Amino acid sequence: FKNNQYIIAQITNNQLELTSPENWYGSDTITITASDSLLESNSNNININVLRINDQPIITLLEIINPETSQEAQELFEDKSYFFKAEAVDVDNSDLTYEWFLDNSLINIEKEFTHYFDFTSQGNKELKLIVKDQESETSKEMQIQVNNVNRIPFFNMNKEISVNEDQTKLIDIIAFDEDNELLTFTVSSPENILCKILENKLEITPNK
Repeated sequence: FKNNQYIIAQITNNQLELTSPENWYGSDTITITASDSLLESNSNNININVLRINDQPIITLLEIINPETSQEAQELFEDKSYFFKAEAVDVDNSDLTYEWFLDNSLINIEKEFTHYFDFTSQGNKELKLIVKDQESETSKEMQIQVNNVNRIPFFNMNKEISVNEDQTKLIDIIAFDEDNELLTFTVSSPENILCKILENKLEITPNK
């Protein structure tokens, strides 16, 4: 036999084995010749058609960048935005689409994007990237940890309080913590007023 441009052929134990280059498809011709010990027969040309088989995309990069350092983020925190980036190749040169999921919720369909983790984002999460061509898809997962960022408690009280001399006044302390943490209170007394915390109340007594 005689090999042509693309098809590689070999005969082993009267069996013909054909091999084509990886990711190549098309037509090629091989020539087989049969002979005995005395005479050589006419050659036989065989046209070989290699059919196209779709190859899955290959994800080559998945990373989260801290925009403050332009480096890959080592830790993630609430109330902060990060840059998500992916790279993928397709040997068939097909157009690729991207889908990003965070705990099974679709968050973006771009190759690169910025995502903000709000104050409800604390905890372990699964980041999943799916890359598709027209016929197949491939995916890659990453476990991420979003760290809690504590929020400062705030008061919802009047900034001015009036109290009569020689009178003690109790004021409800109205304060909130958006992280639902238990609040404790302290107070400092000015020179002419005695202030105390009694449970969740502010006791004010002018000095006599």
